[in-house]
Amino acid sequence: MPVAAATLAVGAAAWAAVALLHPFNTGGGSGTSGSSATVKAAAWSGDPCDVTNYRLIQDHQLTSVGQAGGSANGSHRVKTCTWKVGAATVDNNRTMTLAYSTAAFHLIADRKTPKESADVHLDGLTSAAAYANQEEDQCEVDWRTPDGYAAVLESEPGGSASCILGSRFAQDLAPKLAGGTPAV
Repeated sequence: MPVAAATLAVGAAAWAAVALLHPFNTGGGSGTSGSSATVKAAAWSGDPCDVTNYRLIQDHQLTSVGQAGGSANGSHRVKTCTWKVGAATVDNNRTMTLAYSTAAFHLIADRKTPKESADVHLDGLTSAAAYANQEEDQCEVDWRTPDGYAAVLESEPGGSASCILGSRFAQDLAPKLAGGTPAV
């Protein structure tokens, strides 16, 4: 009998771990109560790799683990996290990067208005702008957060970055970043 109890305990612990890592109930269903407009966003860690959840991974076809990175120029530090987008194949080089800093920054130096700018919606993003690079294989969507600046960089080799996917990703991330980072 102790073996059965131990097996049951291990199974329950594994289920709880999976439920925490992959929250299938992301809200908005018939089982929720209250208004989401009255819920304040929780503070986030300031690490761009910490903002995704199961729904964002699925909705944006991201790989489940982002690659942390960043750069520093004096006291100005930009933290980044980059995910592959789409099928995990050798020839797929599509990526989505989230960058965050307490100071303003740009990821694309040779900025221009994207071709499909009429289809890029930046509703709800404070001081938001979208820019493509000259080759149109990258698009940056940047905006102001309560305690810093954020940008999404959509990279599509072959000159097909439209800013539409990047703006959707930015809008989905904005509520998480609106919680601000905890004081250190």
